[in-house]
Amino acid sequence: MSAYTTLASVQGKIPAADLLQALDDNGSGVLNLTVFNQIVSDVSAEIEGLLGGLYTVPFNPVPPIVATGCLMRVCYEIYRRALTPEEKNTYKAESDKYFDKEDGLFCNVRDSGAPFDLNTPRAFTPFVAFQCPLSVDYTTA
Repeated sequence: MSAYTTLASVQGKIPAADLLQALDDNGSGVLNLTVFNQIVSDVSAEIEGLLGGLYTVPFNPVPPIVATGCLMRVCYEIYRRALTPEEKNTYKAESDKYFDKEDGLFCNVRDSGAPFDLNTPRAFTPFVAFQCPLSVDYTTA
């Protein structure tokens, strides 16, 4: 399971009361770390799904853009879990900078193939070199 952000990083962004409200399902005053870890795992998997065709995943070391994007998306998902309306979720715009399907950084990197870190190992992707339609005729004469 990949994890591109940490609880400590999230605690540096979200006030303790808000974090507790979102992640204390039984009112015990304790964060449900299972839920937190699942959110981080889901967001990390989303990042790997977007970038895994271009880069070797899981990332090691983690490029700063991946760590920051993951942190922003995790904060957004935590506020969503607390039923914060989209217009009041302060991390929606930050998350969209990375994940928006039209102009998010991760989608742009995926679609253009442009590296965000020249030291990040590229994935081996067969057929990526084909720039024109490829067809094979398996019929016999």
